[in-house]
Amino acid sequence: NNKHSLSLDASYGRQEASDSPTVNANGRPVFSAWGASKLIRKSASLGYDGRYDFGKAKVNLYHNDYDNQFIGTVAKSKDSTLDATLEKRLGWGIEQLLVMGGQWKHQELTNTDTIGTVPTDYLGNPVSGATLSGTTSALFAEDQLFLREDLTATAGLRLDHHSKFGNHYSPRLYLVYHPLPAWTIKGGVSQGFRAPSLKENAPGAATQSGGNGCNGLRPMGYITGGCYMAGNADLKPETSTAAEIGVAYEHNGWDAGLTYFRTDFKNKIDYTPLGFFQGQWWTKMTNIQKARTSGLEGTLTIPLTKNLNWRNNLTYMAEAKNLTTGVNLLSTPKVSLYSALGWQVNDQLFGEVSAQYTGKELDAEARSATRRKPNKAYTIVDAIMSYKITPNWTARGGVENLFKKGPRNDGLVDYYVPGRRMFVGLTSRF
Repeated sequence: NNKHSLSLDASYGRQEASDSPTVNANGRPVFSAWGASKLIRKSASLGYDGRYDFGKAKVNLYHNDYDNQFIGTVAKSKDSTLDATLEKRLGWGIEQLLVMGGQWKHQELTNTDTIGTVPTDYLGNPVSGATLSGTTSALFAEDQLFLREDLTATAGLRLDHHSKFGNHYSPRLYLVYHPLPAWTIKGGVSQGFRAPSLKENAPGAATQSGGNGCNGLRPMGYITGGCYMAGNADLKPETSTAAEIGVAYEHNGWDAGLTYFRTDFKNKIDYTPLGFFQGQWWTKMTNIQKARTSGLEGTLTIPLTKNLNWRNNLTYMAEAKNLTTGVNLLSTPKVSLYSALGWQVNDQLFGEVSAQYTGKELDAEARSATRRKPNKAYTIVDAIMSYKITPNWTARGGVENLFKKGPRNDGLVDYYVPGRRMFVGLTSRF
């Protein structure tokens, strides 16, 4: 009915990897399959929206299940999340919109290839078992105060609780000012909290690197070969203070904005070289005392015609640095650009072509000097289309990474971009 609604969503995804059909002179595939031979993803969600005399209520329950099928390896993960919010308008002398809520999340990870893979950790302690689990919960409240017709203030507070790290409070304050109907000036400060992930916090979670992740060990005598990248049971939660200020213009379909952002981290979690222990080279997760990122983000939307829209987003990273060592953070592109051209052909048919440009890393020259091949700039092009079959049914399909660009899994980069992928989907709304 008009006051209460339920939603149910379920999805199933399957991705398979196989060797390329093209072979070399020796009869071997030019490119071998990488990663899981089969990746299966199952997810389900149940949602409730309710309108009451005292306000609006939302409750959502999500569950995800992943199964990476490797030969001789068990690699599975699952997570369940429960979100609930209550929204209520208040008077109290000033018009306000109060939002309160909570979240509960449980995660479980099993991986015989990266957890418990070595008989002892870097300290020489025996390692056994291949399953990690953890639970987190949070409460939050946010009050939006309409101080004037052209000025709004938002104050919020979030309480995170971790089964290992206890409670942490994160406040937030944001202001939005409209000097003219089409112009907006906005800015604010917020604090953040991130507890170590399951693998980051487990010394027995030792992912093996083929060599690229080991370059930081060179000053200690490392020359070539692999190493283990281990978690750390002594990690502290990562905290941050973020600030931003920006200006935006919106009129007759035109939308433009420019924002300066800066985030200061304390105890930021990152890999650092450890040394040669138990017959192996090791790096491990550790807390950086201080780190900082800053830059500019610009947006521009141009209505070329009534049915043709051009959206753009540019991010320029001025800094992404470990302030303790002076070294830049890993794999941070200096410039990122996203551009999408969308065409609403008619009421039923929509098509869009987009391009994502990722520039070279901030410290590309320094990384080359340490014999680590920096990630080069690349552009990924996607094409999607949707067709509204009936008011309740919509079909979607498309091609991702049309020209197969981006870093490949050659052991010389920090990450890789999957090649060309195609997808189809069908959505029902009732």
